[in-house]
Amino acid sequence: MPPDSTDDMVRRPQIMSPAQRENLDELDPLGVRANTGYMPVEHYGLLGTMHTSALVATDAGLDFMCWPNFDSPAVFCRMLDKDRGGTFAITPRARHAKGILTTKQQYLQHPEALDSACLIAPLAFFFVASNDPRFTNTLNRTLKSPDQGGLTSNGMVYRYNLHTSNDGLAGDEGAFSMCTFWMVEALTRAGAYEEQYLDKAVTLFENAPGYANHLGMFSEEISKSGEQLGNTPQAFSHLALISAAFNLDRVTKGHSW
Repeated sequence: MPPDSTDDMVRRPQIMSPAQRENLDELDPLGVRANTGYMPVEHYGLLGTMHTSALVATDAGLDFMCWPNFDSPAVFCRMLDKDRGGTFAITPRARHAKGILTTKQQYLQHPEALDSACLIAPLAFFFVASNDPRFTNTLNRTLKSPDQGGLTSNGMVYRYNLHTSNDGLAGDEGAFSMCTFWMVEALTRAGAYEEQYLDKAVTLFENAPGYANHLGMFSEEISKSGEQLGNTPQAFSHLALISAAFNLDRVTKGHSW
C-alpha cells in the first residue's frame, strides 16, 4: 500500500456493512452520504479523460481526485485494495426512494443545480465534444433566464442561481464576466457544427463591451443594473475575453453577417 503521505491526494472509501447497505434507502433516500462520510464504493463512477479524472458519487460528491494525471500508483493501489477498494462503473446508478435515479443529460453542479463552470468542459483536456448532446443541452439551458431555470440575463451569465444553489455566503451576486466569455467560447465551439450557436456567440460577444468601463476594462462581476462589481480590472475576466475573441475570430472568418 502507498504511504500515508498520499492521504491528502486520495481519500480511502469507507465500505458499508451488508446491514447498512440493506437499510440505505431508509437512511439516505436521496443518496446523501452515510454516517462514515462516504457513499458505498459501488455508488461511484469514473469521470474524466484519463488525463484529468475524478471519482464522483451519485450524490455529486467528489471523494477521489488525482490531478493532473490518472496514473498515480497511489490511486490504483487504493482503488484495487481487496479490503477497502473496489471496481467502478463509468455510469453509476443509485437506488432512489421512487426507483432508479435518472439524469437529464446535462452537466449540473448537483442533480438540480446548473453551474456555468460546466461551459469550459470542451476546453479542459477536451473533456467532452462541443457538439455532444449533453453539452448542447447544457448550453441551451444556461442560455435561458434564471426564472426559466437558466443563468443568462441581459446578455451576461451568472455562475449559478442563488435561488436554487446555496453557496453558504451572505448577500447577492452579480453575473460573472468570465462566465459570459466562457459562454461565448462554448457557443463558438458548438457553432462550428451548428450555425445557430455561432449566431448567439456573435450576439453575446458584441453585447459585452457595454459592460466595460471607460477604459474598456471588465470587472469580476456585473450587477443587474449594469454596474461593475468586485475587482476592477479582473485578470481572469480578460483572459477569458482574449480566448473567446481569438476563437470567435478563427471560426467566423469567411462569414458575412
